[in-house]
Amino acid sequence: MSDWTKMSQVAGLSASSDKWRLDNNAVVRSVNLATQQTIYQALVPVAYPLLYDLGTGVNHAKDWICRSIPDILYDKNLFQKTDVGAEVPWLVPQNPALGEPVQIHLMAIGAKHTVGSLHSAYVPAPLKSLTDKLFGDPDASTPGVGMYKLQFYSPQNFRVFGKSLQQTRPSGLNWGYWNCQDMPDPPGNAG
Repeated sequence: MSDWTKMSQVAGLSASSDKWRLDNNAVVRSVNLATQQTIYQALVPVAYPLLYDLGTGVNHAKDWICRSIPDILYDKNLFQKTDVGAEVPWLVPQNPALGEPVQIHLMAIGAKHTVGSLHSAYVPAPLKSLTDKLFGDPDASTPGVGMYKLQFYSPQNFRVFGKSLQQTRPSGLNWGYWNCQDMPDPPGNAG
């Protein structure tokens, strides 16, 4: 950079030869896309910092529900407003030494605190419009940011909620209710 003669030679070559020309449009596009990805990666976890482990056997976060024993408690449907774009399957190794297989847990992204109370309480999650933008193709007619869901929804960016919200039947009962009393409430659940 400090050699005037070499800089002059490079400038002369770049002006007279297509081999030395840079495609500034491609460079600007790449820098803009990387900037958008960095901004989303920094801001989305601020609003939705938790990965909730919904356990196994749940296909979609909206399917997760804890039905209470009638007339004693209330049902919990904490992920009733969570869209498919805010969930990701996660492989969780069990104990390989005992020959236990890897399990597929469903993880849902959400806020720290619930909104509403009792039956209407839910964990706010990213809207479809946001997740479509995050994981959309940058070259599509409605361009997205081009992030990869599994890479983005990782413990590198989000904290895993302490307990699995795995649904299990109370021992000794074989009818269709779950023991909601044992299900943890995210902080702020008013009820």
